[in-house]
Amino acid sequence: MKRFIILLFLTVIPLALLGCSEDTASANDSERTSTEIVLKDEDGNILATTEDFIPGSAEVTFEAGIRFLAIEAEFTDPKKLEQITKDNLNESIDFYFGEELLASPFVTKEITNGVVVIDGGFSEELAEELVEAINNQ
Repeated sequence: MKRFIILLFLTVIPLALLGCSEDTASANDSERTSTEIVLKDEDGNILATTEDFIPGSAEVTFEAGIRFLAIEAEFTDPKKLEQITKDNLNESIDFYFGEELLASPFVTKEITNGVVVIDGGFSEELAEELVEAINNQ
């Protein structure tokens, strides 16, 4: 079965993300007080948290020449991700790791397969921390 993945963030503007540079990410990593992943809408309402992902489903992905390091993870309830993307169509969703804003992708389509890709040009260390937070919840 062909797996469809909707990229939630364009890699053409990785400098717009907070924590993109390894120096910034390293500084923020040492100050992080929580390993909770939280998705929020533009009004700051919590849409999903680490617990909404299937433990063990997260992985670091990379496609040479196509995108930087990204995190791919599967929702426990694909319908929840579908509803989140439907409700926030043509709006941004903020992805936080602890208090750190990682990305604010613009939703252009509903995600119906339950798989989310957070593409933010992460450092390898930060990408592994995100995967660990999801997989070891």
